[in-house]
Amino acid sequence: MATAPSHASHPSYRETLPAPAWVWAVLLLSFLVLVASWALFRDEVRASDPGISWLWDAAFVPSILAIPAVMQWLGRLEILVDGDALRLRFGFWRPYEKRIPLADVLRAEAVRYRPIRQFGGWGIRWGRFGGQATSVYSIRGNEGVLLVLSRPVRTLFFHTGQVLIGSLQPERLAAHLNALRASR
Repeated sequence: MATAPSHASHPSYRETLPAPAWVWAVLLLSFLVLVASWALFRDEVRASDPGISWLWDAAFVPSILAIPAVMQWLGRLEILVDGDALRLRFGFWRPYEKRIPLADVLRAEAVRYRPIRQFGGWGIRWGRFGGQATSVYSIRGNEGVLLVLSRPVRTLFFHTGQVLIGSLQPERLAAHLNALRASR
């Protein structure tokens, strides 16, 4: 029996996790502080040494422009199961997408983890879970789905046989993945 293509328009599972409000607040505050600092001290820098005012701009302008890019990158995590793959997308314009073939998933299990202690925080991380090297894709919380894979997948800089996906509905996602695996 043929399966739907992985780019099907109607995924069988979709979960969108927005970044916590405190992340948005910190990024917005950082942006405002940088813009205010640049604007307030720019005239003083020009008056004290006009020859280096370009250095002031060269230091601040990229930093100011980087914050909206970071906000876009950290804004959300989208989990999709469609056709023959699980897809993880970070950001609003999908600058990063990780595809994991469903055929490679041996088991999906809802778990609790310690993001900071085990992986150094949220985002695309790696560390150890259950004694095994594990790649993590998370944006908030301390619950997720541990995927045990039949073959290692490449995640950023290394290959791993376990992937942990942060989720607000880990039992539902794990049950869905296990049901798909059982039906194959």
